[in-house]
Amino acid sequence: MSPLFRSTPLLLALAALIGVAAALATTLALLTLAPTLGGSAAVAQSASTQPGMDYVDRFVCPRGMTRIAFIGGVEDGFSRQGDEPSRIASQLLGNGYFDDLAKDTNNAYRLRAYDEGGVDKVLLEHFEVPTAITSGELVLRIKPEAGHGNDGIKMGDLDETVSPGADSSLPIFESLKLGSATDEQALSDGSVLLHLPLNTLAPVSPGAAPQSLLGYLDRPDRSPEFSVQVGDDTAVDFMALLLCQRPIVAKGATFSEHRNKVLGPDISSLGCISDLTQHGCDPFAGDHVCTTALPLACYIEGNRPAPPGLEAKRVRPTTFVGGEVRLTEPLAAAQFARLADADKACAARFGAEWRVLSYHEGGGGNVLSFSEIAPRSRAWINIRDQQYGNCWDRNVPR
Repeated sequence: MSPLFRSTPLLLALAALIGVAAALATTLALLTLAPTLGGSAAVAQSASTQPGMDYVDRFVCPRGMTRIAFIGGVEDGFSRQGDEPSRIASQLLGNGYFDDLAKDTNNAYRLRAYDEGGVDKVLLEHFEVPTAITSGELVLRIKPEAGHGNDGIKMGDLDETVSPGADSSLPIFESLKLGSATDEQALSDGSVLLHLPLNTLAPVSPGAAPQSLLGYLDRPDRSPEFSVQVGDDTAVDFMALLLCQRPIVAKGATFSEHRNKVLGPDISSLGCISDLTQHGCDPFAGDHVCTTALPLACYIEGNRPAPPGLEAKRVRPTTFVGGEVRLTEPLAAAQFARLADADKACAARFGAEWRVLSYHEGGGGNVLSFSEIAPRSRAWINIRDQQYGNCWDRNVPR
């Protein structure tokens, strides 16, 4: 064996010493905390290189609402590879300040690109935000530079030319100062992940209406233009505007009769997706526009026993109800402002005890009964626990 590779006590001791030193260095590295803006957040333990986008992926909206995610920049750990410029809304260029930024003609303040370090630079982003926004968050991955303590985030419609001399009326909202933000997650590379609920962001001018950014985004008469400004000693890796939007078009849930009388000629099987040859129902946001003319499914309580052999046919016995279902003539459900109005329509046609059939009548999703319903019929029903699943009572929270 070559002397170079011969094991000796001296070499073994040296290897052990190197191992201890490496372990100590690893321990010290694990104990080193990344700086935070507010000083209250712990270092993230996730090994993910995109914790911001992980947060975006986990953002969900209530059933029946539309999830909208606007992304600015690319979460790449502040990599300088690629071009990720600021985006100034064209409407803002009529303001001298924003025109200076776009043309880079003023040395007192400069425009910052995503991932760009340095001080005294402003990052701008803009999105076209639709109406009917009910909740949301602004997510940013940022890295503080020297002097960041008085930095902040300004957002909304920043075009001051639309209201000259009346700044208090501008729909501009501001976050907490970045130097005192508490809703943050410090990351091991020294950056910080911020997630700011929109209902906590107040207007810049005290007493201005609406009282929160979320209230402004829910206004039908506002401009779709939405700008975000981060300044001026804070680098930005990426940002995400996450929104939940209630349905724009009112729809209601329906049940359809199975194409075959599989349980007998006098047994109705009305359901959501029991017959896969037909379109399913949507109990969360409705499946048919409320102006569509469809029958109301009306129901009266009863105590008729279930037919024998349901379990043998793999039918859940609880789906059978002892009452009867009848259908009205086709009606646009939009004419009923309240469930009580639809119930009255059933009672007027079939008798005082009749009401609209419930989605949950047979335990949820399917109703079997001794009723004369033509195959493939479709009719309006009521669902009690979903605000946007009915054509009526849509302004009543569930």
